[in-house]
Amino acid sequence: KLQFLYLIALYHPPSSHFIIMGRISTVVGLAMLALSARGEDFPTVDGHVFSADAQKLMAMNQAQLDALYTASPAGEIPDGRGYGMIMLEPNVPEADMALWKLGKAIWQGKVFDKKAMTGINVVFGLHVVKGGLSVGKSKVDGNESIILDFGVFNTLPPMDKTFDELRKVREGGYLGRMYMEGVFVLNFYLEFAAEEAPVAAIEAPAPFPTEDGHTFSPQAQTLMNMTQAQLDDLYKASPVGAVPNGHGYGMVMMAPDNAALNMHLWQMGMKFWQGKVFDNKAMTGLNIIMHQLAVKGKISVGKSAVDGADAMILDFGAFNKLPPTNKIHDELRSIADGKLLGRMYYDNKFVLNFLLEF
Repeated sequence: KLQFLYLIALYHPPSSHFIIMGRISTVVGLAMLALSARGEDFPTVDGHVFSADAQKLMAMNQAQLDALYTASPAGEIPDGRGYGMIMLEPNVPEADMALWKLGKAIWQGKVFDKKAMTGINVVFGLHVVKGGLSVGKSKVDGNESIILDFGVFNTLPPMDKTFDELRKVREGGYLGRMYMEGVFVLNFYLEFAAEEAPVAAIEAPAPFPTEDGHTFSPQAQTLMNMTQAQLDDLYKASPVGAVPNGHGYGMVMMAPDNAALNMHLWQMGMKFWQGKVFDNKAMTGLNIIMHQLAVKGKISVGKSAVDGADAMILDFGAFNKLPPTNKIHDELRSIADGKLLGRMYYDNKFVLNFLLEF
């Protein structure tokens, strides 16, 4: 269930900002980050210093990036580690730099395996969300591009409908375009060094961590060791409960059949998502993303997709009309006083489990 990482992908429709892994919210702290970006040297990724040509991309507008892409060949499929740089707001270089710095904390590039014809993202320093490599027709001009199709290995939305296309713009440098459901999302650049970085290993988890000073209860901690079947049974046996009020500290269960991986993924995701804040008078809920309130949903009571019984519904489509948030909703039930077990859905398809502890 690594599709949660889609929420931390960066989404940029033509008229708005949307930052996700997540697959995935709005740009958080943009103004503050833009100020902090001014006057700083061009930053590195995992010790890699980008070329002068790469740095020039940050000053290009979308029309210039499109022209460069159209004029470039597909090139040979690269091999090894590509260090990543995103161009989300190409008409505003300072904002673009700030957004890249924000995104860099989550996404550091990709690793290509030319023999296996696969590419995998580097997210929080780990190699996750794999795609199949091929050469195919570009959506820009119909000419050949390198295609990295995440739907080859991922059957859950939105990664099943997400792909990249890339072209070689310099030696070791590839300009890429990310698409979701056939719609252009963002520009990115990969710069390949001579040596491939080693694959990050999943280490044994540290003691159960706290979140914003909150220590999760023993009952909450046991959820990390449950299988999906056990979580489903617990959810079915639980009532809808009363709509809570205030801050619910969040914990995700993304790989419930592998407790060590589950803990590791949560610790990664915790840097991005810290829970939700409910207002039971306004009947709204807001996500806490990078410690900022973002992406509001409407609370109601409706039928669960699991068993048809009542569940608390948090519908983000009520306030968000652009994809993918317009098709995202949560359903929740009370498993104990101050504890809600939740299930996230995209386009009415189950994505992941989570807990809120108030």
